[in-house]
Amino acid sequence: MKKIFIVDDDVDFCSEVKDLLEHYNFQVSVAYEGWIALNQVRKKHVDLVLFDIKLQLLSGFYFINLLKTNEKLKDIPVFVVSAIGDKENITRAYALGVSEYFQKPIDIEKLVSKIEQYLL
Repeated sequence: MKKIFIVDDDVDFCSEVKDLLEHYNFQVSVAYEGWIALNQVRKKHVDLVLFDIKLQLLSGFYFINLLKTNEKLKDIPVFVVSAIGDKENITRAYALGVSEYFQKPIDIEKLVSKIEQYLL
């Protein structure tokens, strides 16, 4: 079973997406804060990370940079799921190595389709 890690400070969003992804037979873990998420991703084998670039205590861009510059973590696909959808932030995210960028509210079927492209 493929493992997905959701990082977002919106508890309701995490719960909803977690339930939906589990329905598609993914194993899902959640963190509501960036530093906790980074430590968990380092400890666990994770196949894909979904996160919001607007995190408390740790910038989403800094989170991307830490993942993509870590030899053990750099190949993990990273999807941004954020309410922030301006061209500057999207361009910056892709420049740092993000695989996909989704603006909230998301189309869950499109998200699942993209996840399956990367993981199955």
